[in-house]
Amino acid sequence: MFFANFVSDTVGGPHSPDLNLQGMVQSSRKLWLMRPGDVLVTQFPVSEAFTAYVCGLLGFDPASITLLAAPPDPTVPLADAVESSAGLRRRLRAAVAARPGIELLPMVLDHRTVDFAARLGVPVHPYGPGGVPDSALASALALNTKRGFRETAVALGIRVPAGRFCPDDGPALAAAVREMLAAHPRVLLKPARAAGGHGHMSFARADGLDALDALDERLASHRAALGPQAEGWVVEEHLPVARDVSAQVEVTPAGPELVYTGEMRTRGNAFHGFVSPLPDPPPALADAALRLGTHLAERGYRGRLSLDAALTAGPGSRLCALESNVRRTATTARHALARRLSRTPSPAWVIDSRPGPHHGDVARAEALLRKAGLAWNRQRAEGVVFSAEATAPDAGRHSAGWHYAVVAPDRGRAERLERELHALLRDGSRAP
Repeated sequence: MFFANFVSDTVGGPHSPDLNLQGMVQSSRKLWLMRPGDVLVTQFPVSEAFTAYVCGLLGFDPASITLLAAPPDPTVPLADAVESSAGLRRRLRAAVAARPGIELLPMVLDHRTVDFAARLGVPVHPYGPGGVPDSALASALALNTKRGFRETAVALGIRVPAGRFCPDDGPALAAAVREMLAAHPRVLLKPARAAGGHGHMSFARADGLDALDALDERLASHRAALGPQAEGWVVEEHLPVARDVSAQVEVTPAGPELVYTGEMRTRGNAFHGFVSPLPDPPPALADAALRLGTHLAERGYRGRLSLDAALTAGPGSRLCALESNVRRTATTARHALARRLSRTPSPAWVIDSRPGPHHGDVARAEALLRKAGLAWNRQRAEGVVFSAEATAPDAGRHSAGWHYAVVAPDRGRAERLERELHALLRDGSRAP
């Protein structure tokens, strides 16, 4: 049972509805993980058309999987939403009863979901009947914060940007920003618990005295827009970045194993795309991810972990780790998509989103890809697929349009296919 618990205290909690909704609208990406007999529980509806599209590419009957959707409320954790609906709770229990041995795989490990699985009588994957250790839950909760990550990284000898933690207090926060600006040309303000660049705000010494005089007002406005941040903020050096890179590992009983690396595409400090594999990945990236994985393994955690880092620009380029995501991220399902379609362990893949025609009609959009010779081709093991269902309008930073993945035998070919796709989308006004 895949449990798409985007509303989680481990990530942002019920008080981050915009952040939660950005994830919830892409619940359909979880289809790429499924096999016959599986169950998907979401908090956003997934259409029959998109389900048929994914199952057709993966080669099984859509009727062989079960999809259950709770009302799309970004302020209610998925476990609570299921239990508050008698009809949904009844259907879920029936699905469990029909599948002896089923286990629940959450997107994020958190207390609510673990407790819900226990009440349902279903083990949390991959922990099994022994249950989830309290130390694993505590570590996941801590390392999904900027503060907890920085403290752990420093203890493990992993380089991080210069910075400091500050509680959610107006005067103290403004003083921390000013103090950091005195030592660094630019600084970045981050909520201690958030994801995907949500709530980041940058300040530059070059903005001048007028901007610094208005600092308190800017911070007050920013804090009011985001809402209370009970776990405070991190203020850190804003690095001159040449490349934003990432590594994902699987933490197993034997220790962490590197799964893939890639380069993140960001805009305004926010994630919007990913390219994998990373050419000539710096050894420090995998080393840091594996150190964090070992730390988690020792505390009983099992599952995915990603480490995001920056390669600095200019002479003496170095790698600085920025944050860890102790959960299944936006790239996890896309990596599964690429591996399952290509049937190889290390395909090249690119994911992103762009406005495009027919975004609400997967059949017509796919027909446009086929006509252009860009649709997935099993014989050549390359092509463009829709990685998540488009919504109109989509939520937050994700504009209505195509959420796509380009898969190919090598990165150069994947990037060439993406350029052809962009040309097609620019010409979309003449689409039939």
